[in-house]
Amino acid sequence: MKKITLTVNNTFEHQWIIGVHAIPENAIDVTDSVFMILSQDKTKKYDSETKIISDYSVPPKTKEQIIIDNSSRAKEELKQIDLLSIRNIRAWIYLQPTASKALKDNEIAAVLARSKVID
Repeated sequence: MKKITLTVNNTFEHQWIIGVHAIPENAIDVTDSVFMILSQDKTKKYDSETKIISDYSVPPKTKEQIIIDNSSRAKEELKQIDLLSIRNIRAWIYLQPTASKALKDNEIAAVLARSKVID
């Protein structure tokens, strides 16, 4: 027997070892074979009352979830664009004859740091 907890979707969350972990109240006992199936296949869910394993299918995303996901991806894309812009602006500033030594030193430091990066 194994002690496990399930997610809100009744899919496997965590195995708890007696004597090692503080066992939460919502932990349930399952057979070794049930544990193996649930822990290795995240598409399976378990009904602890009926002791039945079944397939778990992710519910379709709502329009709001899709909008939020798209917004998150756009934010990440903008972060990358901003980082590239900063690099380009710093290089441009370095080429300006009126740029301060401190700003030019920033570009030199960045070039040196980039030379140490392994792709």
